[in-house]
Amino acid sequence: MLCVWLSHSARNRKYRMILNRRYILGWFVFLTALASVAAYYRMFTGFSEYDDEGTMMATVQGYLQGHTLYEEVFSGYGPVYYMYNWAVRTLTATPVTNDVVRMSSIPLWLLASVICALYVFHLTRSLTLASVVHILTFYTLSFFRGE
Repeated sequence: MLCVWLSHSARNRKYRMILNRRYILGWFVFLTALASVAAYYRMFTGFSEYDDEGTMMATVQGYLQGHTLYEEVFSGYGPVYYMYNWAVRTLTATPVTNDVVRMSSIPLWLLASVICALYVFHLTRSLTLASVVHILTFYTLSFFRGE
């Protein structure tokens, strides 16, 4: 009888762990879905006073046309931005336009928020603290809208 109870208890514990993981994953998906709506509206409304979006698009366009970065294409930024744009434009076959550039910034913004939240959850096992970190990271990175 004890063996049956122990195996039943172990199965229940495993089942609860699976449900708990699904709940946590579902919660982060829900938070990210809410943040994606906010990111979309923030990204496509407003205008920055220091707007350099056109300059960045022109340098990315030059880089994608095969011009040498820092020799033929002037930029004060590092090469990671250009490699990211090359990868996104190659994989999605999209042009360098205002809408596409803004839309391709949203996943990075959301991914950074999720990674920070998951990291905090992994360290603390607190869903509340991880949720707060997700929201705060999202709002802290709202400068993506102007970039």
